[in-house]
Amino acid sequence: EVEGGIDPEHPECGLAAAECRDGEFGDGFTSSTLFETPKIKVGRVDLDPNGVLPKHTHIQSHVLVALADMRLSDQETGKDAENLQLKVGEVAWHEGPEEHMLTNVGDKAAPIIVVEFKE
Repeated sequence: EVEGGIDPEHPECGLAAAECRDGEFGDGFTSSTLFETPKIKVGRVDLDPNGVLPKHTHIQSHVLVALADMRLSDQETGKDAENLQLKVGEVAWHEGPEEHMLTNVGDKAAPIIVVEFKE
């Protein structure tokens, strides 16, 4: 994917461009874009213990990168929930398109980097 020309030298927002303005704050979660280029979007999600990132859609494939040890429940629309147990630095690949909801089922905060591939 990196060889596909993610073009960090020309960000649409973040890095050396304007501040990214999207973001969500809810009961038990925050979600925001760190930077975006025409081919990739990198964001951060923070889930409190028992926090839920509501149902959302990814048009393309994406990767979750754990910034701490965590236990998540990943509920894809129309499917049974999948339990994800990730150690700090581990990744989980999600084939797109996908509509899903994430729940932190652990007893500690779950900070996650989300890398979305736009093409």
